[in-house]
Amino acid sequence: MFSFDHVLGFTSTGTKSWTSIASERQQAAEIIQVPKQLHALESRYLKRTTELHLFKLLYYTFMLSHILGCIWFNFASGVAIPTLNDSSAANTTKTAFGANLWLPSKKLESGSLMLQYMASLYWSFGLMSSSGESEYPQTTAQCIFSVVTMTAGVFLFAYVIGNFTDIIELTSSESREFNVKMGAARQMLDHFKMPSTLQERVQTFLLFKRYHTITQEHLLGECLPPSLLTDIRLVYMKPMIEKVDFLAGMEISITRMLVSQFTQVLVSRGEFVFRFGDSGSDMFFVLTGILDVLLPMQVAKRSRPTFRAVADTVATKASSGDNQVGPTAEDLDSSWQQISIPGQLKKMNEISAGRYFGENGLFTNGERDAYIQARTSCILYRLSRESLELVFERYPRWKQKVIQIANIHREQARLEQLSREEQRRGMLISGGRALSRSDIVNERAEGLKGSRYHARLQRSNTGSSSRIIPTPVGLADQQDQNLFFG
Repeated sequence: MFSFDHVLGFTSTGTKSWTSIASERQQAAEIIQVPKQLHALESRYLKRTTELHLFKLLYYTFMLSHILGCIWFNFASGVAIPTLNDSSAANTTKTAFGANLWLPSKKLESGSLMLQYMASLYWSFGLMSSSGESEYPQTTAQCIFSVVTMTAGVFLFAYVIGNFTDIIELTSSESREFNVKMGAARQMLDHFKMPSTLQERVQTFLLFKRYHTITQEHLLGECLPPSLLTDIRLVYMKPMIEKVDFLAGMEISITRMLVSQFTQVLVSRGEFVFRFGDSGSDMFFVLTGILDVLLPMQVAKRSRPTFRAVADTVATKASSGDNQVGPTAEDLDSSWQQISIPGQLKKMNEISAGRYFGENGLFTNGERDAYIQARTSCILYRLSRESLELVFERYPRWKQKVIQIANIHREQARLEQLSREEQRRGMLISGGRALSRSDIVNERAEGLKGSRYHARLQRSNTGSSSRIIPTPVGLADQQDQNLFFG
């Protein structure tokens, strides 16, 4: 006789041991792993996505009909409940075939196993699809199970519609072209046995470019005139431009020309926009995504300690019974360690949507003074130095204003750096200990070490520098004291 015990492996007598129960649970766990395996197949065989979608649809439909049909049959057979104490109880199990019209008929009790199974599938699929003729349930349990079966049918119908929609989308020309590109990239990466991290980065970038709708700006460029495309871009770029001091307050004609020079850049998660020591001449605006500002630990440790970090170090020494008044050089070194974190790079800041970075590259020929890494996939707009020079040639008076504002910011950065230097020296002197010659020599040696590290990164850079906008005389020594990261 066929019953629900065939689904989970119950013996024909209904008697079960704890070992068999554990084995059946393991089988159920393997069935649960099937969706994950199907997803892995879809990711690996992109050219067979349509066939895999159809197979997955049929598999879920069959499994749902199978489970619900077996439960319905068990309402009449009653042998799926394990008996752990009395082994003879199974022999006295009473069946309920034909007890009411909702239950399986009396003929199924003596029918073949295949007939019992197909009748159960027919009943469950018919009730889920509302295409069968099922009688009204007669008990509370039968009513609850019927409602559950019909509800499962509703979700199954929605799942079927969704899968057919996906199949139709996969047959579009754009999707076929994307699948060809993805398959070619995956084949190349597998052939050369690229690391899994690199494969994931490539796949993330291609998927981001394919499915992030606002990245399809090039499609607008193909069907819209440049003036209309500039108007569209001006709507969401103008608020970001107004946040830049030397770009705020421009005439609308200047803003339009500047916006038309922007270039969209896609950066996938984990990629570096630029690195510390690179030569660069571009400024970036963040439309979507989050980026991290990172510094090498050799540079981060040279950052001046905050007053609170020094005070905490001195307070710790005072509680230990030290009679030294004021901070010493060792205290400052200890405070540097407090604000440092282990690792090769240290996070200094983050840049979110609507902000900008790298603006100093437009006006100086110096190197980048930080790493900029994408924490999430980002959409950036790049303004190059060459594009800005085109606008300067058209509007020379506006150029003078921009250069003047940029020089003011650079001067402020230089004064702030000098102020931090004087504050450090003042903290030592006020503590009753003047700077000795060894302190000065050590400080200069530290600065020389940082300069050599910076020069080594510069020599390793193979990129050629772009032409620059001349820096006013007297400000050339301020290139490493930028107000902004970039």
